[in-house]
Parts: sequence; structure tokens; C-alpha cells
Amino acid sequence: MASLDLQRLRRLGPYLAQDRRRLLLALVLLVPLTFAGAIQPLLVGQAISVLRGEPVLPWLRGLPVPGALRLLVGLLLLAVMVRLGLQGTQLYNVQVVGQRLTARIRDDLFRHALALSLRFHDRTTVGRLLTRLTSDVDALAEVFGSGAVGVLADLVSLAVVGVTMVSIEWRLGLLLLASQIPVTLAIVWLQGRYRKVNYRVREELGGLNAELQENLQGLEVVQMFRREQENSRRFARGNDIYRRAVTGTIFFDSAISAFIEWVSLVAVAVVLAVGGWMVTGGTMGLGSLTTFILFSQRLFDPLRQLAERFTQIQGGLTAVERIGELQCRRPAQRPPGAQPRGGGVRIGEFCLPQRRTNPGQPFVPDRRRRTRGDRGAHRIR
Repeated sequence: MASLDLQRLRRLGPYLAQDRRRLLLALVLLVPLTFAGAIQPLLVGQAISVLRGEPVLPWLRGLPVPGALRLLVGLLLLAVMVRLGLQGTQLYNVQVVGQRLTARIRDDLFRHALALSLRFHDRTTVGRLLTRLTSDVDALAEVFGSGAVGVLADLVSLAVVGVTMVSIEWRLGLLLLASQIPVTLAIVWLQGRYRKVNYRVREELGGLNAELQENLQGLEVVQMFRREQENSRRFARGNDIYRRAVTGTIFFDSAISAFIEWVSLVAVAVVLAVGGWMVTGGTMGLGSLTTFILFSQRLFDPLRQLAERFTQIQGGLTAVERIGELQCRRPAQRPPGAQPRGGGVRIGEFCLPQRRTNPGQPFVPDRRRRTRGDRGAHRIR
């Protein structure tokens, strides 16, 4: 499944290559954004250490308490402002890339759909084809607009926060990092389950759109044969199947969110217990413990965001799969030497046969035959 997903995602490379500058800028901004977010808990912990007279960083030693606090507050404010500015720039560029990607894919899919054979259009309902051109493309754009770059940002944040925690206190750092193992296993297990359910949701949505489009387009026929109640019952059954499929996606989405929240609360409780014992034993300061508690929240925030993007990512992968199925359809074969032309119809020369006086006489074409209509005679050549 993973190899197939990678093959489908490679097809999107030419679309993204046209906006490589914006995409590269969004990726470069991940590093300063991560450091601006990771330094905030460290500054708060240093402020508590300054107030309690505990060991602080070398560049804070020798400073009076008011001066050290003013410096820490100024640095904290600067970090917050820098993070907000960079985050706004990154989100703007990512959204622009996502919208341009949507426009290009939808344009190519429309041209590809027009080039397909009439046999394909006879066998495929308009509603299902319309769902792939609209809902699936929008889901794919949503992934690239917020999900893909957001996942990379979360992974970089996890790496920076993990290294920082281990460098401060390796025992508590390893304890918090070990709590990520069950969360990762749960996400991988639920990924396959959610993927199947989400694919069924897309199929049922296409069926609903097809049913609605056919009934509205053929409303005269439906009313002529008195099929209003029967078609309404069929649509209600399809709508109920779609509702149950969506309920399955909600179950898996809520399950992963609740599991991450439970693991994060247990991890914070363990850090408080072990850290409190270390503070009372004099092996760790209260400022360092506060830093670890804030870091534990920053450690699980990316996982919570991953859980929120879980639906978008899986929906996007399902959209890639469905769009790939449409792109794999071969266009209709044209006759040898036929070239596509613009719109319009060109009528060549034609002629009308002469009137036969003898039934056994064959038709003889007459190019100067006149036909007389309501407004006079017109020559046909």
C-alpha cells in the first residue's frame, strides 16, 4: 500500500514543480519556526530558575534578577512575534501552492475526461465523474494546502523538542520519548482501517451524486412514469448507507484523538511524579521541571495536530487513488492521420438528385439543382 501511494504521489511532482520556489520557501521556514517555538519553554524555565536562585544558563549569570527577567521577557516576546510572522508567511505560500495545484489538476482531468471514449461515459455515471473532478480534487488540495507541510513541520518540531529534552535531562527526556512508541503504533494501525472506510465514503458519495443528477435531469420521465416515491426510497437507502460510512470515519478519527490525549496525560503525570521526586532530592531544579512540563505539552501538540490532519491525509490519499484510476484510462483511439480541430462543423459539397420520370432510371446528380423554399429559390453548390 505504501509503495502504491508513493507511485501515485510521484505523479503530482510535475504539478508542484511549477511552484517550486514557494514550496521551497515554505520548507525553509520550518527550521526557524521550530526553533522559535522550542525556545519559549526554555525561557520560561530560566525565569523560574532566576527567581529561585537555581543554576541558569551562562549568559544569565552575573545579571541582577530584574535585569535577567527583563531580558528573558523581551526574548520571549521576540520569539513569539517572529514565530507568528514566519507562520503567516508560510501558511500564505502553502495555501497558494494548494490552490494552484487544484486548478492544474482539475484542468488536466477535464481534458482527459473529454478525450475518453463514449463507452466509458456510457458506463460511468455523471455523478461519479463529477465527484472525482470536484470533491476528490478539493480533498487533494486540502492535503497539500495544510496537511503535507504541516506534517513535515510537526516531525521537525518533534525532533527539535526531543533533542532539547535529552540534552537538559536525559532520564526524563527518554521517558517522554518512549511514550511516543504506542502512539506511533496506534496511528499506523488505524491508518489502514480509516483508508478503507474513507474509500467507501467516496464511492457512496459518488453514487448519491449520480442518483441525484439522473433524477433531476430526467425529471420529466420520472413524473411521466410516476416514479417519485420509488426513486425517493432508493435515494433514502443510498443516503443511509453513506451516513453509516461517514460514521465509521468519525469513529476512527475520534479514537486516535482520544488515545493521544490519554497517553499525553499519563506522560505528564509520570513526569510530575519523577520530576517532583528529583526536585525534592536536590538533583533537579524547579525551573528545569517546569521546562520539562512545558516541553511535554509541546511534544504532544504535534501529535494532536497529526491526529487532526489524520482525516485530511487519508482523504487526500484516497483522492489520489481515485484520481489515478481516472488518469489510467486511455483516451479514445483516433483514426490514423486524424488531427484534432477546433469547434464547428464543416459541410462539404452535396447535390440533390434529379426527378425521375421513369422508375427504372437511376439517379443522376445535378449540382445546379434549385430548391424552392418559403422565401424563394436558393442555389446549392
